[in-house]
Amino acid sequence: MSLFPTLESQVKHYGISTWMFGYSLGGHVDPDTFKYLGEDPCLFYDKKDAAGGGIIVRRTDFTLETIMRPWVSCALSFGCMVTSRSKELFDCPAIDGLTPLGSCHRFDQAILGIILYRVYGRDDVLEFPLGLVSAIKQSSEYFLYLENQGYK
Repeated sequence: MSLFPTLESQVKHYGISTWMFGYSLGGHVDPDTFKYLGEDPCLFYDKKDAAGGGIIVRRTDFTLETIMRPWVSCALSFGCMVTSRSKELFDCPAIDGLTPLGSCHRFDQAILGIILYRVYGRDDVLEFPLGLVSAIKQSSEYFLYLENQGYK
């Protein structure tokens, strides 16, 4: 079965698909953000963190009102996506699994993860296998990699 019909039907049905990390969402959100949103961090401790590597959103009234509007609204409200402690919590430990609560803050990804769990209640319906669609290359060798692939 091809990935793209599956991905297309997933996005058509749910309105969104994203890459989800195996990291703890509760560990990657500033406790002040949870307080701002009136959420209990413990409810998100064993949930996956939304990744910044890829997201596909289908433009519908549902996705605009339940995902995009709250996400952008949070970005424009001090204390929600950006808090007074954001700089302190910028570096996230690269540990798979359950990171201690409030270890770091992942800004837009943190808020997206919370919104997706509140809307859908789970992550397995939203996740697409990013490695089959694209690749993330993060290193000082990135441009050398592109050059070796034939890009100038």
